Amino acid sequence: MARDEGEELDEFVKNHEDLEFKADQAKVLVKSTGHEMPARLHLVKEYLAGGKYRKAKEMYNLDWTKYEPQIVPHEVHKKFLYCTLTKTTLPMDPKKVELHVNSKRFKTLVEEQEKKKKEQAVKEEEKKALKAKLREKRIAAAKAAGKWVEPKAKAGVKKKIGAKKKAKAKAGKAAKGEVAAEGAEKAEKAGSESSAAAPTSVKDSKKLRRAATKPKKQVKEPQAPTLKGKKVKKKAKGKAEPAPSA
Repeated sequence: MARDEGEELDEFVKNHEDLEFKADQAKVLVKSTGHEMPARLHLVKEYLAGGKYRKAKEMYNLDWTKYEPQIVPHEVHKKFLYCTLTKTTLPMDPKKVELHVNSKRFKTLVEEQEKKKKEQAVKEEEKKALKAKLREKRIAAAKAAGKWVEPKAKAGVKKKIGAKKKAKAKAGKAAKGEVAAEGAEKAEKAGSESSAAAPTSVKDSKKLRRAATKPKKQVKEPQAPTLKGKKVKKKAKGKAEPAPSA
């Protein structure tokens, strides 16, 4: 490719809003249609001048939303449209779409659709009116029987009540926290006192354990003295005691 042709192609692509170079600069991409072609000036100009490009550009750039909601983009075939009334697939051709929209069948279906919408709207209004009437009757009957209860507070009042409840709950939590802190302080004091009374050395603790596990000696009660082991002079039976001398 000659140098002057390359410069001319660069300028042509730069000034055209629908053209851009690929990353390798070897091909030119058409943005609207996605068509790619070699980076040759005469090929690019021939494609842009052809009927295929004009038709494709017209097809992609046309505002198809004006035919909604009856005609929408096809979910599968991106280059086609779909009619939700007739269940027909349509090409993205303005002439063919206009012919379909102006057909007798399409217009009849649109009229039926609009009629159904109006009937549905009327039914909804009738339901609302009936609900309001029944509600008024219930309120009147409740008032007559003395069972009428005033409606709940509005949203703004509910918010205020909710804020007050939250504030009370926070205050209660804070009070509980203070009580818990006081209990913890008391427990710490009791623990420190018990630790001060406890033995400070390993030897002391061992002694206490031995004393606790050692069986207690039984203290014997004092018994009355016995004559065992002592010689006692037995009185002779039948012998009279000697009379005392004068």
